[in-house]
Amino acid sequence: MTAAIKVRKLPFTFSEGARFNWNPDNPAFGQFLNSLSFLFVGFEKYIIKVLRDAMPLIKDPAVNQEARLFLEQEAQHSVAHNRHIDALIVSYPGLRETLQKVTKHFDQLYQRELTDFHLAYIANLEATFTPTLRFAINYREKLFAAGDANVSSLFLWHAVEEIEHRSSAFVIYNEVVGNTWFRLLKLGAVAQHLKELFALLDKEFARNIPRADLVAGREDVPPILGRISFSAKLLLRVHVIACLVPWHNPARERVPPWFFEWMKAEEAGVDMTQFYGVKHRQLRQLTGEFRLDS
Repeated sequence: MTAAIKVRKLPFTFSEGARFNWNPDNPAFGQFLNSLSFLFVGFEKYIIKVLRDAMPLIKDPAVNQEARLFLEQEAQHSVAHNRHIDALIVSYPGLRETLQKVTKHFDQLYQRELTDFHLAYIANLEATFTPTLRFAINYREKLFAAGDANVSSLFLWHAVEEIEHRSSAFVIYNEVVGNTWFRLLKLGAVAQHLKELFALLDKEFARNIPRADLVAGREDVPPILGRISFSAKLLLRVHVIACLVPWHNPARERVPPWFFEWMKAEEAGVDMTQFYGVKHRQLRQLTGEFRLDS
């Protein structure tokens, strides 16, 4: 089982007319995370439907409780990312249709496959999150520090909670289905579905967002992870692949030290909706005991 999961209802707010590029130092990374906001809303609505179908099939009370907390956390993520998207829609009204297309993409998947497949999809994708998000957290200074505090804090909160419930989907899958090879055989279908979704989002952003906004007015747009060493990026690939072997257990994944700093700050009552980003140095002056930019 995953260690205690806490459902946090953080009051994220985004001003109307939000900029598409909230991370002008790295517009490619900002665009990628905007894609993830859309993906997360569709994926988390999909998770909620799948878990509601799966709940009657879970006999172990501890797994049932974990599934309920997992569902509640994912519902909060969907609400927060929806607020971010709503703010973007004020500036770029065409993105409303984009969100509808993403939701439809997951709705069609839900309708054409059975519960065993859906649980395998969720378990496979969630398994890759901990190494990916550990990487993002460990390189937060290069990826998030110059970004808007609202959006940077949103994604880092989401990253922390994904790590917190890192083995929930795995535990639920094993309780209901329990066939490791079936899950792994569905990796190709998961990858294809995500490839189609990101292609859809790229096309939608090109159609709805002026190029000047996409590139933050820059002529030289650096690669998404251009400031991070090749060896670190290669190691990330190795860690993600290692999550997809038959004997992998997400509960044994390493947790980044900053995860515990975030938890300590949240428990102390710090405003986690402004925890990291362009405002985090001002926040450090008020709460010097937290090493926010370390």
